Amino acid sequence: MLAELIDLLVPQECVHCSRPGRTLCSACTEELKGRGHRSDPTPSPAGLPPAFSLSEYSGVTRSAVLAHKERGVRSLTRPLGWALARAVAATGHGTVTLVPIPSSRKSRATRGEDTVGLLACRAARDLSAIGVRAEVRPVLTQVRARLDQAGLGQAARTTNLLHAFVATSLRSNGAVILVDDVITTGATLAEGARALRAIGVRPVAVATVAATALKKGEHSVGRPS
Repeated sequence: MLAELIDLLVPQECVHCSRPGRTLCSACTEELKGRGHRSDPTPSPAGLPPAFSLSEYSGVTRSAVLAHKERGVRSLTRPLGWALARAVAATGHGTVTLVPIPSSRKSRATRGEDTVGLLACRAARDLSAIGVRAEVRPVLTQVRARLDQAGLGQAARTTNLLHAFVATSLRSNGAVILVDDVITTGATLAEGARALRAIGVRPVAVATVAATALKKGEHSVGRPS
């Protein structure tokens, strides 16, 4: 609410098209509307549950995700959270527990907040509003440093992330769904799924705002994981 009030009181421009008025203009907001769909990466890493996203990681979606994550534009939490909610809804479960992928220690120190956690909480509120019972359980913790993923292919990312997360106890009456802002190779989400299975919890799906499809042999320079 505060971020939206700031949008109204302080001159802003759209993070994608630079139109004055709001951090995401009405025309660009329309680009974030749609229905969630399957978005499994190709190839898909071992252990990755079925993946669902709202849109491709390009255009308006890419501009909004980067502004939210890198520049701390919190007025974008609401539209991006709603986008994530629709990706979760596409999994078809009526009661869900959302487990966000944690930000790295470096990211938390720099940004001061867990950006995916913010999106997960907003998504849970929006899911509840459409009749899907949802809760957020941030049970994953990063236990060792990992290199910057930019420029790494799937195999290198998998090695980089091996046993990077641990999970604490989780009791849930609904479907456990891992959530993140973007999926590229799927290595991060696959590691999160492994950590959950290590404590006896089987995630049924992963959901993200956007998905980046890499061509065979392509590296993910400058892209999330």
